Amino acid sequence: MPNRVPAHFQKHCPGCFRVKDNHAVCPNCGYDEAAPRSPLFLPHGAVLAGQYRVGKVLGRPGGFGITYLGWDIYLQQKVAIKEYLPTDIAARLPGSQNITSHTPDDRETFETGKAQFLREARIAARLDHPNIVRLRGFFNANGTAYLVMDFYEGMSLDSYFVQVKPLIEPVVASALMQMVLDGLDYVHHHGVVHRDLKPANILV
Repeated sequence: MPNRVPAHFQKHCPGCFRVKDNHAVCPNCGYDEAAPRSPLFLPHGAVLAGQYRVGKVLGRPGGFGITYLGWDIYLQQKVAIKEYLPTDIAARLPGSQNITSHTPDDRETFETGKAQFLREARIAARLDHPNIVRLRGFFNANGTAYLVMDFYEGMSLDSYFVQVKPLIEPVVASALMQMVLDGLDYVHHHGVVHRDLKPANILV
């Protein structure tokens, strides 16, 4: 039998960014780097803007893009990275990290959406509130755009309903919504309307 070439995995786990050496499954968090990964996603270990290493996908990919766990190489900290990738009009080129629109007609829609994505990033960069995820930066790469944000351990409220329990106690719900409303009050006073408040966008 021919000798098999051993698989080369990331030294740092894409699921927690702790050292796991050349192992598929991380002994720290159990993340399996060898599990199938959609070609739609950036590969493990891809480096963006010379500073951010791409890890696992966080949650379910949304309609406008994908959010990854990332690692800030310079600051040695976890971050969250949002990639603008509306799958109804664009996709990743096979064997590449670059994004392209499905058709020439989709290109204009894609560019308009990307410009809006970056405009909203500039607005978010002005906001500073304990109940709002802090934006660290944004940039263009791979034919699309990226946002880099603080990373928080936890899960979205809709994932909580599915994975933990479908209902929460009234007193807990009240306290949670008060924090959400405090954040909304802050952004409203800064001339911003959220327009997409839903359980998937509330982190607990």
